[in-house]
Amino acid sequence: MKAAGVSTCRFSVFGRICGRSAHQTGVRAHPAGQRKAREQIRVEVETLKKVQQTVDEILLVIDRQAKACGVPYYLFYGSALGAIRHHGFIPWDDDADIVLFRKDFEKLRAYWAAHPVEGYFYQDTTTDPGYHVKITKIRKNGTAFVEPQLKDCDMHHGMFVDIFVLDDYVENAFLRR
Repeated sequence: MKAAGVSTCRFSVFGRICGRSAHQTGVRAHPAGQRKAREQIRVEVETLKKVQQTVDEILLVIDRQAKACGVPYYLFYGSALGAIRHHGFIPWDDDADIVLFRKDFEKLRAYWAAHPVEGYFYQDTTTDPGYHVKITKIRKNGTAFVEPQLKDCDMHHGMFVDIFVLDDYVENAFLRR
């Protein structure tokens, strides 16, 4: 039973449904505050959708480059999970990850260097002197997505897709067991 004048808290800090009343959480919501909170969540959802659309554009560019040089790649981590479970992005995910075998990665890197895509930046420690992370990224120029741990680095901070390399993989099925 709800106390008089106490509304139900529909969203947690992370925008997930919490299903607890304001009385249970100890928060008394003012109607104007509720409107502001709903508006903030709506803006965050719209922003996340725009981020996901941009990341999807980057994936399409990578796909075209990979096909052009005959390189297979695989969705990885949450991107693979989202593709299977949600037929797209995990609803709260803001990035994409792909993985390639080392020989394919080197082939894609060489192809990208010879055939750069206008509006996109291949970022690694050799192409961006201010970038000191071992994960290669494809970033979209004219966008910004500053990762907190890299905020003080003088580097390209555009929206991105992470590219991971699968090293030390045993190709012989018998030896993999």
